[in-house]
Amino acid sequence: ALADAGIAIDEENRARIGVIFGTGVGPMESMENFSRPLIEEGPQAANPAVFPNTVYNAAGGQVAMHVGTVGPASTVTAGHAAGASALCYGYDLVSTNQADAIICLAVDTLTETVIRAYRELGTVATEQGLDGGFALAEAGLALVLERRSSAQARGARIYGEVLGYGITSDARGVARWDPRGAGLERAMRLALDQAGLAPGEIGAVWANASGYRAADVPEAAAIRRLFDGGARVVAPKRQLGEPMGAGAALSAALALKGWEKGAGDIAPTGPVLINSMSLGGTNFAIVLAPYHQD
Repeated sequence: ALADAGIAIDEENRARIGVIFGTGVGPMESMENFSRPLIEEGPQAANPAVFPNTVYNAAGGQVAMHVGTVGPASTVTAGHAAGASALCYGYDLVSTNQADAIICLAVDTLTETVIRAYRELGTVATEQGLDGGFALAEAGLALVLERRSSAQARGARIYGEVLGYGITSDARGVARWDPRGAGLERAMRLALDQAGLAPGEIGAVWANASGYRAADVPEAAAIRRLFDGGARVVAPKRQLGEPMGAGAALSAALALKGWEKGAGDIAPTGPVLINSMSLGGTNFAIVLAPYHQD
């Protein structure tokens, strides 16, 4: 991502570039590798070499060390909306001049334990079809979010820009959300207000929809109310699977590349809304727009 952005880390800029890491399920491989011997053999089997990687912030710290950044670094999680959370946090950091650029990461890995957990929760599609569930996927995405002034000063190629975002909670309790989609509707309205746009100025909604009806139906209702039934909806996770916390970053990357490639069927020339839901009552909406030189 840094190479694509044309950023080379050096002594002059490394303190102004940070890493925000978003993950839905966390470092499950390390947690399993540490916990399984402990459970099966007892405390004497605890491996101190594996333990540091069970800390959620370890992966983001490793990235920062490998690329050489010493700016703001943190790990965020909001379940399946972790990637959206990383983008919003990164936006706040660059817009308040806490950094010139943030590497916004969204990463989740499938393990047998993760797959088993989702199956036991009843959220995974059956072999006969979706049947109200999603197809699990894993993904790792990195997006470089940079201050406009910084990008313009170095003559950077810019894919698009974040105009605003909204975050809401359904406040229905753990792992519950409003069946009417009222919380997501509020998030979308907050994002539009921050961006200074009306619903009619949005070219498409990149939906959270993944095939899990309990979440998809409320989202569809919220979109219908906000756009009076007239929005173009793109649902990449229905084709690519549910990458857990990486979904919003995936939608953002696809929208940005769609503008670059001129794929008007999925990336109209105007701003778009990126929706993301935690499957636990937390809702994110982010307004992205093609970049236009002032």
